[in-house]
Order: sequence, then structure tokens, then C-alpha cells
Amino acid sequence: MEKTIRVKHPLGYAVYTEQELQEELRDLDFLRDAFLVLLNNKLTDESWDFPYNKEEVLSLAKEMYKKCNYSNDFIEECFKNELTENN
Repeated sequence: MEKTIRVKHPLGYAVYTEQELQEELRDLDFLRDAFLVLLNNKLTDESWDFPYNKEEVLSLAKEMYKKCNYSNDFIEECFKNELTENN
């Protein structure tokens, strides 16, 4: 049986396997960078610290959210205007 980690959450506790927790931390790292890219993509495009541009951030974020417990229709609706305006 795989070891689980219990993490305090606003609604109680979330239970993760070590692999799931690592994935959550990778997503958090991505979202931190993505937020900066979305705030000022011209500045972040000039920086070597950001491996993706605004369009890539939106596409990767959409895929990340599809793996969550959100409705696919909801995710499609949230990203529809952003992805079509940028292409």
C-alpha cells in the first residue's frame, strides 16, 4: 500500500499519495509563473526565467484544469474567449 500524506485544507484535510502531492506542487510552481506571464507577457517574454509564453500558459492551464474535478464544459467555457482571441 502506498504511503499517504494528510494536508490541512480549508474544508478539513486532503489526503495525497507522495506522487499526487508532487504533482500538486508542480502545478503550484506552474501557476505562480503563469500568473506573472498573464500579468505582463511582454516583460516575461523577454526573460529567460519563463519557459512559456501567454498562449502556452493558457493551453497548459486548460489541460491542468481538465485533470481537476471541474466540469469539462465549465473549463471549455472559461478558456473559450482567451484561447480564440489569442490564436
